[in-house]
Amino acid sequence: MDLKHYFLAFFIFLGTYAAAQTSSVKGVITDSKTGEKLVGANVHIAGTELGATTDVNGAYSITDIKPGSYKINIKYIGYTLYEKQITLAPNQVLSLSISIVSSSEQLQNVDVVGRLATETEAASRANEKNSDNIKNVVSAQAIAKSPDINAANVLQRVSGVTIQRNAGGDDSYAIIRGLEPRYNNTLINGIQIASPDSKTRLVSLSVVPSDMLARIEVDKTLTPEMDGDAIGGTVNMVFKDAPDKREISATGSVGYDQLFIDRKFVDFSKANINTYSPSEINGPNYVAQPGDFTRSNLDFKNITAPPTETFNLTYGQRFL
Repeated sequence: MDLKHYFLAFFIFLGTYAAAQTSSVKGVITDSKTGEKLVGANVHIAGTELGATTDVNGAYSITDIKPGSYKINIKYIGYTLYEKQITLAPNQVLSLSISIVSSSEQLQNVDVVGRLATETEAASRANEKNSDNIKNVVSAQAIAKSPDINAANVLQRVSGVTIQRNAGGDDSYAIIRGLEPRYNNTLINGIQIASPDSKTRLVSLSVVPSDMLARIEVDKTLTPEMDGDAIGGTVNMVFKDAPDKREISATGSVGYDQLFIDRKFVDFSKANINTYSPSEINGPNYVAQPGDFTRSNLDFKNITAPPTETFNLTYGQRFL
């Protein structure tokens, strides 16, 4: 036998000898009170990757452990962590059956936190049904389906409510049950708001964007807890809460009136019209010339009315 074969036999002997020097641990894990065998308990040798899980009989076996001192850990859900120091000799098979103690704790209370979906149609109908007075509710879900851009536009769809226009011709003031707006109250989240006009109690509803509303409540009769100065009715605009996470929504609409399909209207070019007078442009001593005045704005022509477009963008996020 040559030298190469001697070396090969030597290394095979060393590997066999080293394998013969390993130890093992086995045993059964049970409950300390009932003696019930615990299935699925995790048995681990600390500081190593060696470990095992108990079988249906609560038994475990860890092999190929080098001799020495170790800490064995046993973890099981509902039981306290068990730790024990062990020392293994070469070729030792340690039988270690352990009973662990349960760590049950009495439940004091359970808190269930929920959020009522007040912006849906179902919630609005339930609000009307359970109300003690005559009430109409328009939900955010219904508002999102309509082309209304402010609270006044939304209210014109409520039965028994008509909208009075302001001096600019926009829908502004609510007339409930035929009584003038000065006989009505306007609330925001249940709190009465003052009129910006010192001579009247009218509050323009056209300044409130419809995308900001969770619902609009129209009370047509009074209840004892409501203010008695609104014999016509009360409009309560409930605003949306800040969302729990960032929320971005956009809506757009395009419409066209059939009236303008065959009807033209007169228009002229506004591109060449000067914003300032010749004296403001060239100085107070300048003498205006005929060329300083545009004539393109005197060229009138009939054009077709463009479609009506509406676009809304809402961004919501809770801070602090």
